Amino acid sequence: MADSVVSSQVQALLTPAEPALAEAYFAQVTQALGGQLQVRETPDEKGKGVFTTQAFRADELVFKEAPLVGAQHTANKADALVCSRCFTMIGSIEQQIAHRLLAQEENGKSHCLAIIHR
Repeated sequence: MADSVVSSQVQALLTPAEPALAEAYFAQVTQALGGQLQVRETPDEKGKGVFTTQAFRADELVFKEAPLVGAQHTANKADALVCSRCFTMIGSIEQQIAHRLLAQEENGKSHCLAIIHR
């Protein structure tokens, strides 16, 4: 994909939504939750926040929404083998360790494998 296409897509994602569209979205979300949540300015005036109108249990799910964007940091790819969609660890602990050791070997750091085989 051309850089200009990606650049325009990123710019579109970073452009703030029209206030009316944002308000309509927040109204739809709070109405779907039966008025248990409110979207309003934060007390420190740093922006909007989601606030409850009632008490919830400590382990109770209050609101869940799919992430807009997610990415695994490149520095972490050698450390963790995860699903690129939900970032859940893939495989057993043994596979995770092997993934880490093989990634080090590919980067010229085979000393970890040498230590294991002594």
